Amino acid sequence: MSTWSWKLDPTQGYSDKGVYNLLTHDDQQVQAPFMEIIWNKAVPLKVLLLAWRLLKNRLLIKDNLARRGVLHLRSMLCSGGCGMEESVNHLFLNCKHFT
Repeated sequence: MSTWSWKLDPTQGYSDKGVYNLLTHDDQQVQAPFMEIIWNKAVPLKVLLLAWRLLKNRLLIKDNLARRGVLHLRSMLCSGGCGMEESVNHLFLNCKHFT
């Protein structure tokens, strides 16, 4: 018979606090200035999740999908039609179609 265990804290087990610490403390130098803004209660949850996924490079855009084997590498051109490779930096900072 198999059992589940929370490997990050096998003595205490799973907790919301443990997950929060995992999500907010694995790269403190980059994330520290943004955490107070991201987890602001006045902002809608969907906006918070988008910001968190953006900072963690977890958005389902073409470069991430290709890395996971969902898309072929030759399918990575920007959805905006500019001819550049689609990435987080390109879509949110550089693409003339979306910025």
